[in-house]
Amino acid sequence: MLFLKKISILFLSVVFSLALGEVYLRYCFKESIVLFPRYQTSARYGEFLIRKNIPNSNYYHTSVEGQWHFMINSNGFRNNHDYDYKKTVDTLRILSIGDSHTLGYEVSQEETFSSQMEMMLAKDSIPNIVLNAGVSGFGTAEELVYLENEGIKYKPDFVILGFCRNDFDDNLKSDLFGLVGDSLHIHNREYIPGVNIQDFIYRFSVVKWLSENSYLYSYTFNAVWNFFKNALRDKTHSDTKEYAISINQNINDYQKTLSFKLLSAIYHICKKNNISLIVIDLPSWELNNQIISSMDEVLMTNPRTPLYDYFINYKEIKESVKANEIVHMRGHHHISNMTHRFIAERCAKYIKSKMKDK
Repeated sequence: MLFLKKISILFLSVVFSLALGEVYLRYCFKESIVLFPRYQTSARYGEFLIRKNIPNSNYYHTSVEGQWHFMINSNGFRNNHDYDYKKTVDTLRILSIGDSHTLGYEVSQEETFSSQMEMMLAKDSIPNIVLNAGVSGFGTAEELVYLENEGIKYKPDFVILGFCRNDFDDNLKSDLFGLVGDSLHIHNREYIPGVNIQDFIYRFSVVKWLSENSYLYSYTFNAVWNFFKNALRDKTHSDTKEYAISINQNINDYQKTLSFKLLSAIYHICKKNNISLIVIDLPSWELNNQIISSMDEVLMTNPRTPLYDYFINYKEIKESVKANEIVHMRGHHHISNMTHRFIAERCAKYIKSKMKDK
């Protein structure tokens, strides 16, 4: 009886401490903590094993900026419907690849540039499907693996690639590809950070609920996540950490050349498959509250070598979207719905011009 009493007191003490911690973080750090669960699992693409969004997921993200619903289809896309490889002759197919900006963190399902562009083209009587294959944390290396081994199976007419400044670091950290002299070579065929632990913990419904509702859980999980990311950073000799946004990275020449070669490989895959490639220079928020280009360094690597068929420069975004509306300034600094809309308009305009040429 005494033993049960001690166990009960211990249990109640732990519950009280956790509840106290939750209340403290919720009311004192609500503006800085985000509830952005990253539901990912592994996927085999050819000889590579990398991440993908957990198919048939339905969840919410929350920050001081608001709450957003995510619906992931059976393909792992942020689309409301499922799609197979076969496409109808009279329907344009567009594939969007990139990281959390492309997937649409901090915007609703209908506000992503993929969804807005699909609606714009449909309004102009162009039957189309835009597949949003963005995956949070993806770098150009993973996008190359995905496009070459899986993405082209959907037979897209256009591929839209969102390049974020942290791709320089992500490409180095994944260690999927490296440079030997001036050539791109495969280093590893597997990169699934955090996937195994997610496969285990998300078996339990209570963990999923906590990831979307508990500030204490989010704070603890992110602290552990960052610890292992830093360890991975040290292992790959990177000078920076992985964030959803850039944080004043010092981009070295190797990173610039590696990213350039990866983009070049993606461009050649598109050309080989008669696909038009659109590349977006995504706005990058820095710790000094400045927003800068993500691609200036990679574009200067070899300005005479083509990397895209159409390019949306950050300068164009800066000139068209109000400075305080380019990214979510109080949230996690992903691009805003206004920036998504501008990108959608530019992509739709280019695609319509290409359709007229055919």
